[in-house]
Amino acid sequence: MKSLKVELTYNPYTVKSEFIINGKDIKEGPLVDLTLNKRLQQWVDKLLEALSHTYNTKEIDLVFNGTLLDSEDVKDAVFIYNKKSAGIINISYNTTDETVDDKVTELKALYKEAKEGPFDEFRTEEMEINFNTSLAPEFEVNVIATMSSGKSTVINAMLGKELMPAKNEACTATIAKISDRDDMKSFRAKRIDHQQDMIDDWQDADAKLMEKWNEDANTSVIEIEGNIPAISEKESIRLVLVDTPGPNNSRDSEHRKATTSAISAKNMSMVLYVLNATQLSTDDDKGLLNLIRDAMMAGGREAQDRFIFIANKIDNFDPEKGESVQNALKNVREYLQYNGIANPIVIPASAELTKLIRVAEFEGKDSLTRSQKGNLNNFTELFIEEPEMNMLEHVKSAISKSTYNKINDKLQAAKNSKNEAKQAEILSGIPIVETLLDNFIAKHAIPAKLKDAVDSFSGVMAKAESMKKLDALIEKDTAEMNNIAERLENFSQEKSNIQQAKEFRDRIKTAKYQLSKDSKKSRMHVDNKINDLLDELQSKFDNEIRPSEAKMVFKKAERDCEYLFDTIESILTEDLEKEQMSTLNQFRDDYQKHIAELLEKTFPSNDDFALKDFQSSSMAMPDTTSLLKEATYEKRTQVCVGTERHGFLWLKKRDVYETKTEELVDMSGPWNELEVSIREHKQKEITSFSKVAENNFEEAKILLLKQMDAIDNKMDEMLKTIKSAASDKQQKEKILAENKAKQDWYKNFMSKLDAILAL
Repeated sequence: MKSLKVELTYNPYTVKSEFIINGKDIKEGPLVDLTLNKRLQQWVDKLLEALSHTYNTKEIDLVFNGTLLDSEDVKDAVFIYNKKSAGIINISYNTTDETVDDKVTELKALYKEAKEGPFDEFRTEEMEINFNTSLAPEFEVNVIATMSSGKSTVINAMLGKELMPAKNEACTATIAKISDRDDMKSFRAKRIDHQQDMIDDWQDADAKLMEKWNEDANTSVIEIEGNIPAISEKESIRLVLVDTPGPNNSRDSEHRKATTSAISAKNMSMVLYVLNATQLSTDDDKGLLNLIRDAMMAGGREAQDRFIFIANKIDNFDPEKGESVQNALKNVREYLQYNGIANPIVIPASAELTKLIRVAEFEGKDSLTRSQKGNLNNFTELFIEEPEMNMLEHVKSAISKSTYNKINDKLQAAKNSKNEAKQAEILSGIPIVETLLDNFIAKHAIPAKLKDAVDSFSGVMAKAESMKKLDALIEKDTAEMNNIAERLENFSQEKSNIQQAKEFRDRIKTAKYQLSKDSKKSRMHVDNKINDLLDELQSKFDNEIRPSEAKMVFKKAERDCEYLFDTIESILTEDLEKEQMSTLNQFRDDYQKHIAELLEKTFPSNDDFALKDFQSSSMAMPDTTSLLKEATYEKRTQVCVGTERHGFLWLKKRDVYETKTEELVDMSGPWNELEVSIREHKQKEITSFSKVAENNFEEAKILLLKQMDAIDNKMDEMLKTIKSAASDKQQKEKILAENKAKQDWYKNFMSKLDAILAL
């Protein structure tokens, strides 16, 4: 049996996939349905099974054309498929490892050039906002951890400076956003209160100021700017490290929501989750890890890359005493898998060693304390001399070959130059994390930004296509043009068409919102999460317990409920976005069907193809994403679902106990209040969701009707152009010449754009 010959080309900048199977281009079918307008990481694990099923074979010769980083996902998917299904898939690659930042620079230059061109659309404020928003450089890396994991030390290690407060107790009570600015010699900061008003403007920042501001209950957010030395600032990306309060130390509900939102976010961002490798399994982890589990299960390979788990404090291990880093890593992975997180990226690290090396490099060894100097010498010797302390070798099987080689090349260079500090720094693990950050940016963030920026040109592309079809009609002789103008005018003035259009508009105006099937499923998902939590908590409220134990039970229940409420809010907010897209898609589809029926009735003959094609193109509705961008531009507001997290009856009464003896607490009363409060809160969220969803539905109707009016106006303008060309030969030649110039300019523009986006 001959093997199936498959050539797959995937371009992450256009999100286009092309298949050649046994020498034949595949334009439709299950492979196209699987991959159309989707990123490779969303479908690559399903592709091989689809190929095997569609072509009834397990023997496949696959050639992949694409980027080096994407090829690593394909290679991994092939390895897993061959192992699981006894497949025989041979793979080869034609890859490129270009600098994606250059593409952003070139696209910005092309857009600047386009604003001087013949299409007014490039000069609109709307396009300016959409284009700049798409390429906004801020890229957030959220650093999350529970108490005593060394989160602040991880951040300070990346900064190469003792800036964030680091103590043995929970010490981050605010949100700190640290933006990378390579042009700055030092760090500066400002702080904002809980009402989003500024307390202190920009000023030089050091550890004492950060500690003072962090301890001030009025501080909500601290914004910091300075050079993050291990990360090179790019034109398209400016790294923003977001230091979030742990679950035990959130100063208000907004801080906690910021943490849960960072985990659940669908936008391009990353999460570094710091664990204490010497001490796992705290109740504090559970709520956060459940959120991460859900996000990773829903997000595919992109989500796998998005979450990096740092097993910190590896410097506490002593191989001479038989303490194994490998065993510690195994424990961390098992702990995460126990919490439902499959195949996590776990990087062992000594953030303390990285920090000490970099502080000594940038600020001099004299800036270190005597104790720190001792630790620096001891840790450097430990990591260089003990093979067990080589963090790169511990993760060799967990990272891609190209990533390993890139870091290992730096390690060998440090060895060759006898630079012990640089060797120890690389072996400490934090540089591995930083390389993975760079990989995510190049593999996911920048391609997504490019795609969004190019999508903002869609209005110009539609206009150019309509112009091309208009020229085809104007080029005809005068008699035929008069006939076309008459038929188009009849089309717009035909009573039955007018009546049908009126009926369609009335149908849109009177449409009522109905909950979608997906939203019904989400509500069942919410109910299941509530029931799971109640089942888990109930055993804690079944008995009579001591007041001190009761306080601990209440504290845990309160924390678990807060995570549950944030999860419910996240689910419903995501549902709102889906509902809005679904509503617009349905209205748009109804409109396109309505237009198709009108055109088929008015131009039934095959001879009318050109006229029907022109009319269809001219009356096409923008895609749903463009419609939403326009609505966002006009309104510039975002509605989210949410209610306050305090004031529940059972929480207010948590310190008032019905005692049967001096030492015992009857938990049955608080349990009943807890259950009622949770279900009441859910109902409030559902009610709020319904109101916003209905409002969005009504706004979608207004948006569609407005677009219909705009299309009617465009048709009137085109009819005037055709009439003018039919009645005046000179005017006809002028229109054709102007349009030809525009078409030539547009072809040149598209040629340059294709060159930028090419692999």
